[in-house]
Amino acid sequence: MNRLLFLCLVGLSSLGTYVTAEDIEFANYAIDGDDKGHYDQRTIVADVELNFMRFNQTDGTGFLGVPNRFNWEATPRFTLGFAGAEGLGLRLRYWVYSHSAGPPPTETVVDTYNIDLELFDYVQIGRATSLEWSAGLRYNDFSVIERAAGLNDEFGGLGALLGLKLTRATSFGKFYGRASWAIMTDSDSNSLNVATTNDIGMQTEIGLGYELSRRSRKGVQLTSRVGYEVQYWSGYGVNSAALGNGNVGIGWDGVILGIGFNR
Repeated sequence: MNRLLFLCLVGLSSLGTYVTAEDIEFANYAIDGDDKGHYDQRTIVADVELNFMRFNQTDGTGFLGVPNRFNWEATPRFTLGFAGAEGLGLRLRYWVYSHSAGPPPTETVVDTYNIDLELFDYVQIGRATSLEWSAGLRYNDFSVIERAAGLNDEFGGLGALLGLKLTRATSFGKFYGRASWAIMTDSDSNSLNVATTNDIGMQTEIGLGYELSRRSRKGVQLTSRVGYEVQYWSGYGVNSAALGNGNVGIGWDGVILGIGFNR
């Protein structure tokens, strides 16, 4: 009864504006939380993104002036996690890209995946603005082959991962901006198949988009997402002009389509 009365008061005070998910969380905190802002709730988090992204390389892909242009390809990302009663959570994320461009005798082949394990939590900045921070580990496996030139680059490394996501709620959904940074080191095989040690790979991801969330009467919240993302990786790729591993830098850009679930 106390919770219902409090929510009604929140709704009446918000006439002419809107009530966001943050308002509901505040109501729960006001009744069940403690003076540290902890919530009496535990949440399972799951998220699936079907992204359509295009691979890019600093000096282009292909050999001797014959480009292999990559198309927009499906590259899924899966997330599963758990948030405790105090808000701090742990999640596991998997992203994979495996595509090629050009005819088989001269094609460029790219295979890579990331596995992330990270802690995350939220900080409420204002009535409708929140900041999510995350920190953890990333393992990356990467391979690119330029068949026409006989060049390849391989990487497999574990390292640190940091992330931020800023969300601003409106009366018709939420806008977000997110970024993550990872740095990894491990052994590497260059285009001449010579093993190198302590090779460093760095990844930057930046995304902008829009989310719309709806919660059912059973407490299940579904979130749909559309956005645009750019990735830049340094310490990767093959330099066709130099006939070797030039660490020229690679990246992706494309559209993000996602759906999330938490309860």
